[in-house]
Amino acid sequence: MNLDDAVTTESMEFGHLVIDFDERVLRPRPWTAMQSRWAAELVANAPDGKVLELCSGAGHIGLLAIALEPRALVCVDLNPAACSFTRSNAARAGLTVEVRQGDLAEALALDIPARRHGGSTDDDESVTAELMRARQEIVDAGGEDTVQLSDGSTLASDLVVAAMGAVPATGWLEGSGLSLDDGVVCDQTLKTSAPGVYAAGDVARWSNPTYGTTMRLEHWTNAAEQGALAARNAINPAEATSYSSVPFFWSDWGDTRIQFVGLPDADAVEVVDGDPEGAEFLALYRRGDHVGGALSVNKPRPVMRIRTLIAQRARWSVALEYAQSLSAKSLS
Repeated sequence: MNLDDAVTTESMEFGHLVIDFDERVLRPRPWTAMQSRWAAELVANAPDGKVLELCSGAGHIGLLAIALEPRALVCVDLNPAACSFTRSNAARAGLTVEVRQGDLAEALALDIPARRHGGSTDDDESVTAELMRARQEIVDAGGEDTVQLSDGSTLASDLVVAAMGAVPATGWLEGSGLSLDDGVVCDQTLKTSAPGVYAAGDVARWSNPTYGTTMRLEHWTNAAEQGALAARNAINPAEATSYSSVPFFWSDWGDTRIQFVGLPDADAVEVVDGDPEGAEFLALYRRGDHVGGALSVNKPRPVMRIRTLIAQRARWSVALEYAQSLSAKSLS
């Protein structure tokens, strides 16, 4: 079976809108409609201008926001499937949206000028261009922090915040009877060692049936999904269900989208499509006889296919067969 031909479009209610999507884009979460309503409230009292949604996916959050409080909307995403769904969802709702496909720097540089901190109107430049330059080091200049960028320029700042990772705050739970080990230890249903107590989110270290091992994930989608399931299981423990998940993340670096699904711990890593020295490639991570992870650069559709295969506990041979179909297409 050609997996590329098996994409199924789904539809769901999102507020009063109907949103189409498939597995190539992040599945819309119903609770994020609250973000749309909050955005609409902010827009109602904001100066004239466009509403901007970055990494817009199917466009649902921005579309609901401007449906509630009419404004011009600009949606930006590197994924062509996401851009296509945004356009079609807007058309169905009778809304007008400007969709820009590409990396953030190029998509926004033309119309989001900003004054540099401490600068004058003569050195205006794009916010995006400023932020996309990599930080090289933080220099202490006589009590004032100065951030030196990779191009040699510097930015003065009263405060510099550095992201160093996270440690679960479980100290207050010591002696509570809960089992603690880099988080709150849970079973597959998110139940803790204490009767009737469930945990969810960044602090929960649970047994993931997909991999047969315990893990703790720091991702907002994981927190939302676990919270909903933990609540259902706590209400009806007799019919509690397991929480299975395939971890994932993505990051846009200029015109490059990096995506990873699954776990990086592997027995072998194989580049199955493209070239790591080029503009795009896909690599698979083998765990035993199964595919356990995938890394992609500028290949959003194939990597999400692999995520589906991981969730299905597909064997390594099945993942390789799919990869061979990709290579055949690229050569045809």
